[in-house]
Amino acid sequence: MKKFIILVLSIFLLTGCYDYHELNDLEIVSSMLVDMKDDKYVVSIEVLDTSKSAKNGSFFLSGEGDNFEQAMNNIFYNSAMTPFYSHMKTLIISEDVAKKGLEKHLDFLLRDTQFRKDFYIFVTDDIDQFLEYETEPAESIGEIAKMSAKRNHEKNGHYKTSTFRELVYHYLRDNYYVLGSINIKDEKISLDKTYAVIDNKLGFEIDKEAVLLENLIYENNNTFQIYGDYNYEIHGYKFEREIKEDKIVLSLKGHARLLDSINTDSLDEKELEKLEKNLNDKVEKKFNDIVEYSKRMDHDIFNFNFFYYMYYPKLVKENSWKNLEYEIKSELYISEKGLLLNSLGGSKDGK
Repeated sequence: MKKFIILVLSIFLLTGCYDYHELNDLEIVSSMLVDMKDDKYVVSIEVLDTSKSAKNGSFFLSGEGDNFEQAMNNIFYNSAMTPFYSHMKTLIISEDVAKKGLEKHLDFLLRDTQFRKDFYIFVTDDIDQFLEYETEPAESIGEIAKMSAKRNHEKNGHYKTSTFRELVYHYLRDNYYVLGSINIKDEKISLDKTYAVIDNKLGFEIDKEAVLLENLIYENNNTFQIYGDYNYEIHGYKFEREIKEDKIVLSLKGHARLLDSINTDSLDEKELEKLEKNLNDKVEKKFNDIVEYSKRMDHDIFNFNFFYYMYYPKLVKENSWKNLEYEIKSELYISEKGLLLNSLGGSKDGK
């Protein structure tokens, strides 16, 4: 019996990993770019250049084929080392490919266990601009694009793109989802527009205010700005949705910081209360207009039908979302005055 146990342990302890690769044999991929040229798929992977003499942070390897999977395989066969995708930050897809359809690409990426699920997905109208972009040492397009989107999600709210995990969540439920576009402007990678993806094909550009509501619904950002006669930063907020049989109630509660510093020293408490009321009225009107915009476009870009189905599966119909009433509630308090603090002697609640 002891000999048998020793034999079993030897099998597990003395053999190497089946899919083991030395680090020096790997090409660390930071981003992947997908395009179409002459009816062929062209896939390029951005590989980190970790050599001490590297003048740039990365370089590209490309492959083409009749489909996405064939192009990927050709990169592998033509590469001197093994591409390693587990640290990939970004997938960039040309608008032409995205309009043709994403379903087969998503299926491949889901089946391939090399890929993590937290990379960001973007579209662009010009893949070549990224292939020609020269990164600085220790930089990569994938990392720059991902960090730009992450910071924007947290602080702005008027731009949105999906991670692969978010996209798969909606893809498996036949929901709408959104993708952001990026371009290179003034030699910098810049976030651009946001598009609705309908039936896994790139659709129309979404209004920035509609993108803001999308971010709020899915809790993507920590702060955002409201612009008008006065400008505000909304923070410390809670956004809730309540699904009723005949209506959907969207509630925003939190704090607003006045960003303006011109002609504000004369504001007294009554003027401040007036500003609060105007701000809340503006937010409520803004979001009501956005919901109506979605109805006019005849696209449930916020997936209200899915939310309604989660509560009332026996009542839901294809266009239930269009027939529901929507109530928007905004309760924002200007509790941090910024430059107004000295003139008002503290915040509204005396703290």
